[in-house]
Amino acid sequence: MRQCCWAANGSRQNTALGWGAAAFAAAGLAPAMGLAPELPGMMAEDLFARQQWWVMTAAMSAVGLWLLLRGETGWLRLLAIPVLLAPHLWGAPHPAIEAGASAVPAELAARFAAMSLAVQAVLWALTGFLVGTFWQRIGAASEAEADGR
Repeated sequence: MRQCCWAANGSRQNTALGWGAAAFAAAGLAPAMGLAPELPGMMAEDLFARQQWWVMTAAMSAVGLWLLLRGETGWLRLLAIPVLLAPHLWGAPHPAIEAGASAVPAELAARFAAMSLAVQAVLWALTGFLVGTFWQRIGAASEAEADGR
């Protein structure tokens, strides 16, 4: 029988770190593959269109990762592939501009995008670690309370 929410060895911190990594992949990495983080002054498409695409991509990435990692059957795991690819095949909204038309230097934009993703990865990992730590402490306290009765 499959364990509910943690590994068989009880490593709740590792599981929480895994969930943090999956959250980064869904909310940061997958949307950034279509819409890189942007500096003020960069040429960009309509904000509402970009927000819609970002929300759709994050949601479909989360669902796709869930199906891929937690799917009980092979067909659920196969279904994850088109779910993960759909937003990228649809395409992110980009303005129709000439190359080099932005006021922001390309090197600065690339460094900003890389640093934004790095900071987001660290924050998701830290969130996963802290949740795992608290989860472990709460679980230990609950088990001690149950043993005391």
